[in-house]
Amino acid sequence: MSSIPHVLFRRALVCALALVSLGACASTSGSGGSGEPVRVTLRSYRGNQLFQLVAESHTNRVDYYSRPRANASLKVVSDKIADALRKELDRRGFQRNKKPGRAPSQGGSILTWSLEIAGPNGIDHWLVGAGTDAKQQQAFQESRRIFFELYNATFAYQAVENDKGKDFFYNGRPNPSGIRQ
Repeated sequence: MSSIPHVLFRRALVCALALVSLGACASTSGSGGSGEPVRVTLRSYRGNQLFQLVAESHTNRVDYYSRPRANASLKVVSDKIADALRKELDRRGFQRNKKPGRAPSQGGSILTWSLEIAGPNGIDHWLVGAGTDAKQQQAFQESRRIFFELYNATFAYQAVENDKGKDFFYNGRPNPSGIRQ
């Protein structure tokens, strides 16, 4: 089977999710979707990286983005987007391959990736690594690609503590304007 239909489908999905997101952002009557507090976490054990998408029912967007924090890996999406993501991940294989409980925080030399979904019915995870068969690896790769396409298309903001004013952005280099705040 050609990969062109898959590419077109992914692009159509991202466009649809973006349109739903724009509609949800413009709406003043809530974020729609299931309204369930959902958190989707993708972890790379090799790079020790964590990426999270959460529904607005899980984390209030304004409160979260208004507080200073050291890590900007969590992004808040509308409930509609979180619901659509969860359904797409289930369609791609999460439902078939999930195990109950949290994913391990460390993968050692065996595990390479985990996908974890936390919702009102508990936490489930899907692990892939050295012993994972090719069919499941491919399904996980598609799920990871869908997650990253949405993650990269989602705006996020980060508040930081800044006593240096605009000199904060020059990181030890001279400020070209010479003006200090």
